[in-house]
Amino acid sequence: MSKQLKKFLILCLINVSVLAYSCGENLYNLANNYTPREQFEIGKRHFAEKDYNGAKIIFDRLSRYNIISDFTDSAQYLLAESYFNMHDFILAQSEYNRMVTNLPPGNPLFKIAMFKKAECYNRLSPNPALDQAYTMGAIKAYNDFIENYPIDTVWTPMARERFVELRDKLAKKDLDAGILYMKQRDYESAQIYFDDVLDSFPDTPSASRALFHKGECFIKARNYLKAKEMFNNYLTLFPDKEFAAKSRERLAEIEIEISKIDSTSYR
Repeated sequence: MSKQLKKFLILCLINVSVLAYSCGENLYNLANNYTPREQFEIGKRHFAEKDYNGAKIIFDRLSRYNIISDFTDSAQYLLAESYFNMHDFILAQSEYNRMVTNLPPGNPLFKIAMFKKAECYNRLSPNPALDQAYTMGAIKAYNDFIENYPIDTVWTPMARERFVELRDKLAKKDLDAGILYMKQRDYESAQIYFDDVLDSFPDTPSASRALFHKGECFIKARNYLKAKEMFNNYLTLFPDKEFAAKSRERLAEIEIEISKIDSTSYR
């Protein structure tokens, strides 16, 4: 690389840095040169151009330090949306929560803020093996939305779907623990976890799996009558689920085992 080209690249980098710095300074000092309404419009332009960092600088100041105006609620909403689009879901959730706390339910932004608050928790929800505090937060937030808008035509079906998915994530944590105990041949402990899934999360996909594995535990423990009850219950409650065919196979196997026990009792 020639010296002249190196100089040119260095100057370009310096100019870019100066421009970025000056732009940042201008955003923080907009109040010195523009009215709140003009600042709001500048913020909207940054948001439309997907400069969410610039937008949040402007909307943060407008929503926190400006006098009450006809666009304060919109500034608060676009601040939350800026964080959301930056994938900063913790701060986005905090801003949506401010809206839910401060806005009257009749405000059109109230409903959106409730749903997006739940969406933030959902994005923060980890895999089933980890701590599920955010999952619990999402479940509560979606449930709050459903209770407030039970027949909403756009958001409610999505909220209900997310609600079941997240509950299944909690159920899967117990289901996986039960399966692990089964592999360790600790069938009594396994059944405790399967019962928890069946009692606490009967509306989730994991419930059918828990019932099947509970029947498997009884087979391993040679309690064929209880196993038979479990597989019959499975076919009654979940006739079209993934373990229906296997449940029928297990019932046939159980009948053979029971007949063996009956035949030996007469010897």
